[in-house]
Amino acid sequence: MKINALITNECEKFLFPEGIRTLDEFIQWLKKSKDMFICMKQLDDDKSCDPYFIEGETKDVYINFSQIATVEEGFAYIISADEYDKMISSVINKFCPKCIYDGDEEMNCNNIEGKRPKINIDEQECWEFESDDEDFDPDDDKGKIYFFNRDNKDK
Repeated sequence: MKINALITNECEKFLFPEGIRTLDEFIQWLKKSKDMFICMKQLDDDKSCDPYFIEGETKDVYINFSQIATVEEGFAYIISADEYDKMISSVINKFCPKCIYDGDEEMNCNNIEGKRPKINIDEQECWEFESDDEDFDPDDDKGKIYFFNRDNKDK
């Protein structure tokens, strides 16, 4: 499910408080608040990879909004752990068998929960991928042929 989310300092994502759906509503609500610190539900990117987050995986964080430099409205996808795992399975199947960290307990690549925050679903890549197989090219696209015309240098 795609939802609106609050983004602070260009990177941390939060659920809007109950009953608030937009940044304008949030700012109006914040102006009326007398609390110095406000408890917000932060989407947990230690267990998934933005913009996809696992349902129920939030952290309560107290924020002093007078100290926040920027806030903006963004979006996030909240999905079940099973759905998330289905979405990353093609990346796991492509990269993990060729990766030197596959099964490595220190890198937390010994289970699917540890692999979740390392895999970018939209880009179909793993942030930690490293292979000692010189012949393996994860970006190899044998279906495309590129032609460069050197005769048209100045056109």
